[in-house]
Amino acid sequence: YSGKLSDIKKAKAISQDLTDIAHQMNWPLVSLEDDESAIWFDTQLTGVALSVHPKCETFFLGFDENGNLYHPINVMLISEGYIKPEEVSVFVKTQFAEPETHLWIIGVLKYVQMHYIPDLQVTDEAGYWETGDVEILEENMGTIDVKTEMMTRVLASINVGEIYDCTPEKMASWFEGLVTR
Repeated sequence: YSGKLSDIKKAKAISQDLTDIAHQMNWPLVSLEDDESAIWFDTQLTGVALSVHPKCETFFLGFDENGNLYHPINVMLISEGYIKPEEVSVFVKTQFAEPETHLWIIGVLKYVQMHYIPDLQVTDEAGYWETGDVEILEENMGTIDVKTEMMTRVLASINVGEIYDCTPEKMASWFEGLVTR
């Protein structure tokens, strides 16, 4: 997800709203502006980091001094020249949590879009942001689970010691064999 606050003066208001939501939902949170460790590469972020579910990555809703939506890693990547500020997007992996967790996060993002970032851009691999269809969400999350389980079985059958004797070309051929199994 990516975007910019429609009004930079709303940075504190969105932080307060998200804090209120987290408290009502019993989600642990860290207020980025109250956390001294939240200053990354001389950039203070305003916002919150929400722990929506133990099996879900931390859900960051942080903003720089210009109101751009940032993840702390973005600040580091920009300062080291890996990405440009206009290329920033934030992410949260919900794949290992329940579909309900994905629903809650999309709900928060819709709230943010309605009240603070009208041009919020969201890429939702599960398709729920675009469709609002729970069946599509569950189907897509189930497909990911099946593929993950399949890859786990394949990788568990590999003798890791063998790769040290392989050239990159042999490894590529070996991967081709995995794909066609």
